[in-house]
Amino acid sequence: MAKSSEKSDILKPLIPPEGDKEVGPTIYAILDEILKDKDQLGKPKRWMRNAELVRNKFWKLSSLSVPQVSANLIHTHLVRIVNQLTDNSPTFNVVPAGDMGDSVEEALRVLHDVIDNWWRESEQQDVFAGSVKNGETYGTAIEKIYFNPDAENGIGDVQVDIVDPFHFGFYP
Repeated sequence: MAKSSEKSDILKPLIPPEGDKEVGPTIYAILDEILKDKDQLGKPKRWMRNAELVRNKFWKLSSLSVPQVSANLIHTHLVRIVNQLTDNSPTFNVVPAGDMGDSVEEALRVLHDVIDNWWRESEQQDVFAGSVKNGETYGTAIEKIYFNPDAENGIGDVQVDIVDPFHFGFYP
């Protein structure tokens, strides 16, 4: 009997249904746990320091007696790395494994063309460069990929949004 109780707890929704008076407190409790988990791991402090270093803010205190001029080699390195990692447009290869017949090869060719066209038409190279920049700055790159039915004049299209690590967290 204990197993059915555990199973019902797993299937229980995380957030109460809309209109329930416990929706707000539940959401804030979940957000509190996410923020405490990130703070416990020291992530926001580390990300802020990384962002400061990229922006040439090396010194914690200002000084009138000691010159605090520095060359921003971290930013220069970041720009070069991002350019190097995203310089060439990627190619998409869809190859059949073995002899699958002409119809499958034709379907793979169409899939290849669709992916290649989507990459170019939706300007994914810029999204890719932004993701690499976040990855190099903060140590992680997060993307939200979803289908937007309202895009492309109501036809719909796949959208990719870069998510700042400060706006993302795991529910422990």
